[in-house]
This record gives sequence, C-alpha cells and structure tokens, in this order.
Amino acid sequence: MIGRAISLSRAGGVLLASCILAGCVSMPAAQYQTAVASRPLAAGAPVAVGEARAAADVKNDRVSLRGSPMMSSASDGSFSGYIREALIAELSASGRYSASADRSIALELVRHQVDASGFSEGSSELAVRIVVSGGNGERFEKTYEATHNWPSSFIGAVAIPAAYDNYPTAVQKLLVAVLSDPDFQAAID
Repeated sequence: MIGRAISLSRAGGVLLASCILAGCVSMPAAQYQTAVASRPLAAGAPVAVGEARAAADVKNDRVSLRGSPMMSSASDGSFSGYIREALIAELSASGRYSASADRSIALELVRHQVDASGFSEGSSELAVRIVVSGGNGERFEKTYEATHNWPSSFIGAVAIPAAYDNYPTAVQKLLVAVLSDPDFQAAID
C-alpha cells in the first residue's frame, strides 16, 4: 500500500514537473498560411510592401504567454515583420505583389496583445496602421483592428500551444479587415 502511494506520488510529481517545464519553453509563432485574406482582392496593378515597424509602446519581439515567450517566426524576428510577410504572401497569392511597384504599403503595429491566461478562453487583439504611398506621396492612411478568441485551458501545457497555433488566425483576421476594405482597395488600384 505504501509502495503504491509512493508510485502515485512520483507519477504526480513527474506530471507536475512536465507541466511546469512546458510553461518555460520558447517557441516561434506558427507559420502564416494564405488562402483567406486575399480573396477580396480583384485583379489590378501590383503593389509593393515597404517598411514594417511597431509603435514605441508595442512589444514587437516577444510576448509572454504564462511565462513562456512567444517570438516571431519572421525573418527579422519581429511581429511587425510577421504581419508584413503575411501581407506579402496574401498579395502574392492574389497576383497583386511586386517588390518594384510604384505604389507601396507601409505598416505600423499599434496594438499587439496575445493572452493565454484565461482558464477557458485565449484571446488576441491586433491593430495596424496602414499607409499607401505612390506617385505624388501618401494616398491613404487608416488603422485596422481585429480580435480573435479560441478555446483554452487552465493547464498551461494546453493553453500555451493553443495561443501559438491561433496567432496566424488572428493575423489573418486583421488582413481580411485590411484587404476587404473598399477604401484600401481603391488606394492600391
């Protein structure tokens, strides 16, 4: 009986240790997948994507998810770069991207919150300021926002990977807001 209690205690300790360790792992945000955001774009002139930066008060290199850092998988290591690369992917999928186009889109990440602390739901709030320039200077400027919620858990080993996995969906929702806006579409045509 005592031997069984010790065995259960060890098993519980191993489970607890693995849950704690799972909270300390650093992972990049999941890769962005195209297919949804570019659908609203009609055929038209190509557009370039220029500078991507973050406002001074925005965490742009890592976000803490229950003590685990989530970092960007973008080539420059920033979340503004992640959104820039996702925008390029969407424009490319619609046949609208060209690095040498006369019109160019710049973006500034103005809100970037990813929250895995909820016991039953995770959430993200993203906002980006888009500026379209071309020819004689600035043609368009607007800020877009998106929120995304997903099922989560009080167990960190479940909640943290769910946040990583849902980040691309949050970015996709943000890009749908941008690319489906008729004012934005007019500015890039």
